Amino acid sequence: MPDDALLEMVVDNVAASRSYEGYWPDGAKKDGWTWMTKHFDHYILHQTTRIKFSALLCALGNAQVLPNEFDWAQIYRSEISSDDIVKLAQLETLTKINHTRGFFQKKQ
Repeated sequence: MPDDALLEMVVDNVAASRSYEGYWPDGAKKDGWTWMTKHFDHYILHQTTRIKFSALLCALGNAQVLPNEFDWAQIYRSEISSDDIVKLAQLETLTKINHTRGFFQKKQ
């Protein structure tokens, strides 16, 4: 799946959650995006697309809503193009920076 279509899929899901559930997804909580947590495994996606989708959700601060912890090492075990590996490595770095700096964490 092209990257722009993948990004649109994430945006559509965020907007749909806001419209139908009445709140913006909160990736800092395990139950912060109920629909995504419940339906993530039902998406029929190519393995590479699923990896990219999961990595994008993590980079956007939604790692907690995934049914299982995302394994970044699978990027290097899968049949992913070298260009996509570079992009995914950048998302991994962004995820670590955001986590270290406390971005996307619930403020008290």
